Amino acid sequence: DAGGETETVAVNLRETVEDIVAMTAPLMRERSVTVELALDLVPPVRCERSLAHQLVLNLLLNANDALNETPRDRRRIRLQLRDDRRAVRLIVSDSGPGIDPTILPHLFDPFVTTKPSGHAGLGLAASRASIAHFGGRIEGRNDPAGGAVFEVALAVAPDQPADAARSPEHAVDLKDRHV
Repeated sequence: DAGGETETVAVNLRETVEDIVAMTAPLMRERSVTVELALDLVPPVRCERSLAHQLVLNLLLNANDALNETPRDRRRIRLQLRDDRRAVRLIVSDSGPGIDPTILPHLFDPFVTTKPSGHAGLGLAASRASIAHFGGRIEGRNDPAGGAVFEVALAVAPDQPADAARSPEHAVDLKDRHV
């Protein structure tokens, strides 16, 4: 960060996903996009809170933009959270046309975009750099069944009790809920 230190905290990524999905729900309804959630209970991740929000928002809005040419009745975005004990994985997939194979190798390069002229194409490049700063990684690929898939892996926050964060934190379980 150019202006000073970022505050690394134990971020509840499940709560972050829920917040961003709720915030974007009016846009998704307006565009006839079905948002599917499959959110496992996961431990907090090592990250900066505003970065986590920006990352989830960026991936969700990119997936939404990818659905522009998809028939309204087939517009779907799926957000998943998985705990593989080494990292927490956020997986965002869409039912759009997928990523152009010529762009795929350059997906995280600055100024590369699939959007119309006038868009900077900095979101994925900035996300990748920020995620790497916290020891994480992000990958993008095409799903053989159609659409694009972005997978983010973030390290579990240090000093977290092994199972404390894996117990229910919310009264409502959103696993496999449709929004």
